[in-house]
Amino acid sequence: MQIRIWRDPWIPREQSLRVKTRQGQCCLRWVSKLLDIVGRGWDFDKLIHTFNLPNVEEIAKIKIPSRLPEDFIAWHPEKSGMFIVRSAYNLALKLKIG
Repeated sequence: MQIRIWRDPWIPREQSLRVKTRQGQCCLRWVSKLLDIVGRGWDFDKLIHTFNLPNVEEIAKIKIPSRLPEDFIAWHPEKSGMFIVRSAYNLALKLKIG
């Protein structure tokens, strides 16, 4: 499975998992195309030319595993990565209060 840059929620942060930068003229579609040639780290030139600074900072925090498993979407408020209603409710409360 491939994670789409502009449609899939993939940047873990409290406000939203979606990219906040508009796509504009960018022809990149897949998150995997934002990796360096070896696929072991982010290609920061691509990130800087594609996203605004807050997005680049959040993406840079995402660790690339040494083994490259198949991409998957995970729910970041849960350690397991699985979506559960309780964690969504707690996140909604946190955002409402904060």
